[in-house]
Amino acid sequence: MEFKGSKMILYLGLILACFLIAYFLIWLSFPEVKNNQKELIKERKTLEEKESTIAEFQRISGKYKKISKNLKIINQILPSEADQPLILIQLGALATQNKVEITNISFSPLKNSDKGVGILPVNINAKGSYLALKNFLESIATNLNIMEVQNLTLEVEEKVAEEKVKIYSFSLEIDVYTQELPKVEITPPSQPGEETTTK
Repeated sequence: MEFKGSKMILYLGLILACFLIAYFLIWLSFPEVKNNQKELIKERKTLEEKESTIAEFQRISGKYKKISKNLKIINQILPSEADQPLILIQLGALATQNKVEITNISFSPLKNSDKGVGILPVNINAKGSYLALKNFLESIATNLNIMEVQNLTLEVEEKVAEEKVKIYSFSLEIDVYTQELPKVEITPPSQPGEETTTK
């Protein structure tokens, strides 16, 4: 009987010990486990946000690369300023390439277009054969910088006897498009009491 009673006490002691161990090791650490779970959820959300931000950045970066390529092309087609020496070089190269002799070239003041870009009018006097003139006009039309022939006057200058080729004298008015706009001078309003002098 005593053995059974001591066995029962031993079992009760073991159950109590297991309960105390479970209480101290598991139950007391349960709030910490909950906190860790909350932290884990926060970290996951932060990671998802970072991944989303990186994906958005890569998308925007890809768009920017495409746009920057387009901007480079636009800057080549439509120069940022009316660079007269560069235009002279281009037109001179096109004339040489197409066997046209430029006798005079002049620039008119920069003006606005209805498309929101600047126009630099260029006047050219030149001479050459009909075929040379045709090729020269085609080269202007397909030039990298946007150029547009507005007016053309043509007259026969002379005939080369050996080759039986007519040489034409012609004048061209060309509009060269640019991003630069004409500068507008703003005169400040006169102060009260000031007299405006007329010349």
